Amino acid sequence: MQSAFLVFVGSLNREAPYFQGARGVGLGVYAFDEATLAIQKLAETNEVDNPTFLSVTPDGTLIYANSEVFAWREGTVTAYRFDRATNSLAYINKQPSLGSITAHNTITHDGSKLLVANYGMGSGGPDKAVAVFGFAADGDLTAPLASVAHSGTGPNAERQERSHAH
Repeated sequence: MQSAFLVFVGSLNREAPYFQGARGVGLGVYAFDEATLAIQKLAETNEVDNPTFLSVTPDGTLIYANSEVFAWREGTVTAYRFDRATNSLAYINKQPSLGSITAHNTITHDGSKLLVANYGMGSGGPDKAVAVFGFAADGDLTAPLASVAHSGTGPNAERQERSHAH
């Protein structure tokens, strides 16, 4: 697979009320050969809970995975390193997302920060809509650098009882 692209996949490995029967492996890395359409599993780990959204550095070595677990009071973001030479995933660290139902993340254009959006439901939790994390030299996530809670409702009061960052 000389012309293979790396494909990073997060899948639910814990059931949720809105995704019954989750049977995924968690985090997986695959090689995809665009010329032959062949797919090859390179690595996977079940050590991260429900990685529903991933961001990957341009070189494919660092992965930041949101854990969206409905029953948790607060979500998490977990950092992993992918080693292409050994086709292995290594856990780096984990940080709380400062909100429930951690829905989205993205690495800033300059590669210096990770922005995390929390969906949140109800109140009483950490309830931050957006949190900002930095990166240590080895890819570790820092503690949150900043966060903000939003107020207000959406046009559909039944499902948008509060603002949703994403």
